Amino acid sequence: MIPLWPLLWLLPAEKVAAPLRVRPVDFSLVVASCFRGDTVALAVNGLALVADAPATSDGNSGVTGLGVYQNREGLWVRVGDRLTRHPRLDLDQGLCIPFVLNGQVSTHAVNLRKGSVVFVNACQQATRRRAPARKLTVQQHKKTVALY
Repeated sequence: MIPLWPLLWLLPAEKVAAPLRVRPVDFSLVVASCFRGDTVALAVNGLALVADAPATSDGNSGVTGLGVYQNREGLWVRVGDRLTRHPRLDLDQGLCIPFVLNGQVSTHAVNLRKGSVVFVNACQQATRRRAPARKLTVQQHKKTVALY
């Protein structure tokens, strides 16, 4: 009888011991571009996460010090250097994000199938009849975004 262990060397290692594929992050939300000394408040799916926080986009990276992400351990909120943990959210219905920018409320629905990396921007947008005005927009990306 031939021992089986020499035959195992012929199989690719990934077929024998396939690693578990776990998504490290369910979603991440970044308060990103065009914030200049603004005051923001943010909730996700009914959970108030940030209240009256100052937001200024960095000149190099283009993002602020505000962000939210969810992984296996919980929902994490970063405001500057402070990181706070909350219980995980149920994401079956996506994200409902009420965002307050200098007292003006806008609500955004995010379908995570379109991308789990979410950027919130407050840049100038041209209008047909008036001068450019700041508008809060949400961008979604399916892959990690590198900021230089």
